Amino acid sequence: MESRNTTEWNSKRVKVEYYPVPEVYKTIRLVLLRNTHLKIRGSVTGNEYFFRGAGSVVDVDERDVSKLLEKKRNNSCCSGMLGQPYFGLGG
Repeated sequence: MESRNTTEWNSKRVKVEYYPVPEVYKTIRLVLLRNTHLKIRGSVTGNEYFFRGAGSVVDVDERDVSKLLEKKRNNSCCSGMLGQPYFGLGG
């Protein structure tokens, strides 16, 4: 077996390039509670989500979920009650 000296071995180093690994976020299912078709953009990711009528379920990036769950209809009735939510957690 042929022996190698350390200078020959070190001169043949290989340059290794590293690429960042994209972060992976999980999705959470949201269900539309209102009888409407709705296209909405996530406030964090900018992703568009399409809901097609009451009961439709869409997988939403976890970073957008909290703002979407806070979305309520803007009007209130005469008793001063808050508007009804647009979304709920789906199964």
